[in-house]
Order: sequence, then C-alpha cells, then structure tokens
Amino acid sequence: MKVYKTLLIATASLFLFACSSFQNDDYAMNYKGQIGDPIMAIAMLSEQQHEWAGTPYVLGGVSRRGVDCSGFVQKTFFDRFNLRLPRSTVEQA
Repeated sequence: MKVYKTLLIATASLFLFACSSFQNDDYAMNYKGQIGDPIMAIAMLSEQQHEWAGTPYVLGGVSRRGVDCSGFVQKTFFDRFNLRLPRSTVEQA
C-alpha cells in the first residue's frame, strides 16, 4: 500500500512540476533508485524536472525540443524507474 501511496504522491508532484520554468544548474544527481523508497523517488522526480525545465510544450512531443504532459510522464517513469507507461493520459489514469 505504501508503494501505491508513494507512486501517487510522486505522480502528483510530477504533474505539478512538469511545465515549470524553474532551472538550477548546480543541481546534479546521477543515480537510479527504487520507486519503493519515497525519498529516492521524490529526488529522482525532482532531478528529472530540473533537467527538463524550460522545455517548451509541444502537443505529441517527447523530446527536449518539445514535450506534452503525458509524454513527459511516460518518459520520466521509464528513464527514472524503468517503468513503461502508456502514452496517453486516458491510458495512464
């Protein structure tokens, strides 16, 4: 149950920061952890947000040239947690 709660909190945090313009060049963490560890999950999501900050919104995009919200969520969960999520928000819900 804790894993699902952590995943829910992490996903909500990701959506809140997905289109943020905050950028911190001093922030750098290069490790992969387990999604069952809430502190590690939050740190990894925060790292992804910092790396993608300033990326423009492009409908259907999944690259640094432009990304939409569901593409960002899909890419983040694969890059950080090695979890494959569906592409669309309807399927992700």
